[in-house]
Amino acid sequence: KKFPAVHVLWKYESGYTIASTPAVVGNQVIVGNGSGTVECLSLDMGTRSWSFSTGATVYSTPQIADGKAVFGSSDRNIYCLDATSGKLLWKLRTGAPVVAAPSIENGVVYIGGSDGKFRAIDLSSGKVKWAFDSVGAFVETKPLLYQGKVIFGAWDTFLYALNMNDGSLAWKWSNGNKTLNLSPAACWPVASHGKIFIVAPDRAMTAIDAETGTTLWRSSRYSVREMIGISEDGSRIYARCMTDTVVAFSPTAPSQEIIWVTNCGYGYDIDPSMPLEKDGVVFFGTKNGLVFALDGKNGAVRWEHKIGVTIVNTLVPLDARHVVATDLDGRVMLIEGE
Repeated sequence: KKFPAVHVLWKYESGYTIASTPAVVGNQVIVGNGSGTVECLSLDMGTRSWSFSTGATVYSTPQIADGKAVFGSSDRNIYCLDATSGKLLWKLRTGAPVVAAPSIENGVVYIGGSDGKFRAIDLSSGKVKWAFDSVGAFVETKPLLYQGKVIFGAWDTFLYALNMNDGSLAWKWSNGNKTLNLSPAACWPVASHGKIFIVAPDRAMTAIDAETGTTLWRSSRYSVREMIGISEDGSRIYARCMTDTVVAFSPTAPSQEIIWVTNCGYGYDIDPSMPLEKDGVVFFGTKNGLVFALDGKNGAVRWEHKIGVTIVNTLVPLDARHVVATDLDGRVMLIEGE
């Protein structure tokens, strides 16, 4: 009633739990589910064009590059499929379930595992270029590729920065808390102006020097958890708080300098749905089935829409009005906003 122009253009029911974000390229929406199946849907209609079965649940968010879709599976393999046909191009066996999301750049796949390793893999051949084997716990995040480094958190309290060319450790950072469940492991790190920005269940925002791994500032002024994002031009960092509030702060200030604060009224929420911006609009979901769209410059709520009653995963904004959503009930949908 409050935002009557917002509606779902199509909805696809997978029949299984979905706990990841889809990959969207061209007219393709590719997403995995709890049955171990990865499905490709058409973006315009939501109809299925192909499916591929793995041996266990797929929690990994796929990444598409050069016509190839890469993702991990709980069956301990990393897969690469032809994005058009769903045909298997290669798979790489690891020592434990793979739940992390890959990032791809210049024909190289960067992805963490649950076997203590972080790998760089040749996208064309599936051969490991290098492997860093000193990660203390499993990786679930999507790595950040920035200034020649691969940056990711793990559930061992550490944030790692590896040199992209050979996988050597550039630095690793810890919040100083030895409690594993306070690790900076679920957020997707962002970067701007030579700084890495993270949030974690220790409820603090942190800015880290990208070159040295030195803490530049930390703030617990707002009670955050794992939800962080960045504007497309890199001028604003977004963090979503555990109760009601979204904040934007400056990446250039020497301390936490707030640009705007918005009370969205979503209540208590720890859904790790990253706030992502497209064409000046910031999109995120909540654990109670809400999808929000905020104005990136001033934080004003443009609209909200209830798509269900369960966790909404990190969204895929297409433009200022359209966003692809998945939820824990196994549904994929295309939403049109105002």
